[in-house]
Amino acid sequence: MSSTLCLLEDLEISYCRSLMSLSSKGHKSICNQLQLLEINQCLKLSCLFSNTEFPITLKHLRIGGCPALEYIAQDFEETACLESIEIMFSGIKSLPRGLDKLIDLQEISLDSCSNLVSFEESGLPTTSFIAFNVDGCGKFGALPNCMVENYMCGTVRLTYHFHGGIPCQSHIT
Repeated sequence: MSSTLCLLEDLEISYCRSLMSLSSKGHKSICNQLQLLEINQCLKLSCLFSNTEFPITLKHLRIGGCPALEYIAQDFEETACLESIEIMFSGIKSLPRGLDKLIDLQEISLDSCSNLVSFEESGLPTTSFIAFNVDGCGKFGALPNCMVENYMCGTVRLTYHFHGGIPCQSHIT
């Protein structure tokens, strides 16, 4: 990997049909300046960061049309400055542990993630988080108690839709 790649702030990867994961041989971090990562239509992508640390400078993560994607990373680092997560049409089963450590996280949007089953009970940070949107994730279970409590206090806007015979809770805002 060239040192030039590590100066990237925005990276968009689209239509790489053979891409299976992002990793960097001999490096723990894929890029130490990355702020936006957008991945679209990478049909064989099964995990983002398998043997590479999650980029702690990443602010926005957008993934779409990656049906084989099962996970992003094992854990989010406490120092990560992630502000938004948007995942559409993927096979993701759950989000990484440590969402509650992401103090800058403002929004999570999950759309048509047919394998998404659960959400970590430790929940979300209470400092800047404002929106959680779930739509078309037919296997998704109940929201964690901590998230419902934040909604009840008026601190989080929830949009929670289900399709395919599962009850809809429409715009809990």
